[in-house]
Amino acid sequence: HGEPDQNGIKQKYCWPAMAQFDFLNPEVIEYLMSIPDYWVELGFDGFRIDAPKALLRERMIFNWYRNRTDEVNKMFPQEFLKTLIERLRAKKSHLGFIVENLNSDYPVEFRNCGVDLTYGTSFTMMLREILHGINNKKAEEFVDHVIRNGKELSSMVHFKDGHDIRDIGHQSQYGVENLRYLDIAEQKLVAALMCCMPGVPLFYNGEIEAIWGYAYEAGKSNPIPWGKQDGLLNKYYERLLPLARQPIFHQTVPQRIGKKSSTTQEIIGFLLQYEGRRVLLAVNLSRRTQKEWANFDLESFGFINDTKDSYEI
Repeated sequence: HGEPDQNGIKQKYCWPAMAQFDFLNPEVIEYLMSIPDYWVELGFDGFRIDAPKALLRERMIFNWYRNRTDEVNKMFPQEFLKTLIERLRAKKSHLGFIVENLNSDYPVEFRNCGVDLTYGTSFTMMLREILHGINNKKAEEFVDHVIRNGKELSSMVHFKDGHDIRDIGHQSQYGVENLRYLDIAEQKLVAALMCCMPGVPLFYNGEIEAIWGYAYEAGKSNPIPWGKQDGLLNKYYERLLPLARQPIFHQTVPQRIGKKSSTTQEIIGFLLQYEGRRVLLAVNLSRRTQKEWANFDLESFGFINDTKDSYEI
């Protein structure tokens, strides 16, 4: 967490009380390693790590040690996180690790370090961009994202509310809080896809962190304004969650289903297969209120025509 100074090196922090550790000092590294040791000895079974990409060698060099690459590589012959996780699992083999990876830009590196799950908003933010016409994002780009990252998605946690939410007066264009301002139909759609695609859905309840100035200056956190809409959505989530527990939804890599014709390109389709079962997942990402239709090419997947050949979605 930090903002670049005039040399492009991150040294200024959102939280003024945070110190900059010297990662090239062996005593500092041993001290940092000893902190989770303490929690493991207390009986904890897992860790959630914030802003972990700053601990990757590539990012350490970019953020703090631009002219000291050799020293960083000597101090860390393997990634700091990998060494930390191996050390802790030597004490308790079943320890779980989940790390923040909001933009999903380092999934392979974290997996190679031994991380179990990453969590972020790339999945849900892309849906928001499509639904609201942001950056001219198209529905087929979401299909491409799912197909291209299918295996990686299965080890990701998708969420549409998070701990970094700010109030409406302080939100940025890409802040997590923007997902709270989807209308209720859009939130239901995003939630349904979170439960029917590879990965783990997370419906977060919490507070706005005391950061980004406005809350920090007040010295307190402000509660997320859970209201009537959230109560309705919570009941909807309860109905959805059994889907997320089905292996066919969270343990398979979806296949793209093409369309022969349709009224809008924003209708997309996936085929999910698991142990002899098949599910056709059709989604309408158009914001238009009139009914839409699409003629999917199911014959190439061996579907046999039945007596009902059209379904409302």
